[in-house]
Amino acid sequence: MNTFFCSTERPFQFIGRINEDVNTYTCYQSKGNLFMMFPLLRITQTGTQGNVGGMTELYLDSGTYVKSFYTVMYHPSGVRVTVLNSTHPRLHHQVSWNNTVPYIISEEYKK
Repeated sequence: MNTFFCSTERPFQFIGRINEDVNTYTCYQSKGNLFMMFPLLRITQTGTQGNVGGMTELYLDSGTYVKSFYTVMYHPSGVRVTVLNSTHPRLHHQVSWNNTVPYIISEEYKK
């Protein structure tokens, strides 16, 4: 799960209705916008697909394939659907950062 710390001075729109967190950061970052990520920090939350309300009904009805595939449709060159190996394996998105974000290239390679 993702947590966003947002500034009211720099608003942005979430993209889509399903998997909108991943859709948003992959699409914006593919255009050169910066979303800071802190991989050593994490949140603790209750188990997914077990909470009442929210997107639980959608996930129980159609599984996680539909949710994960939305991001593939938004950014097909950088995201694919794979199996998330956990206690209960399920389909999930996998971001290929090499195909998603631009890289800063050293001036020495300038033509």
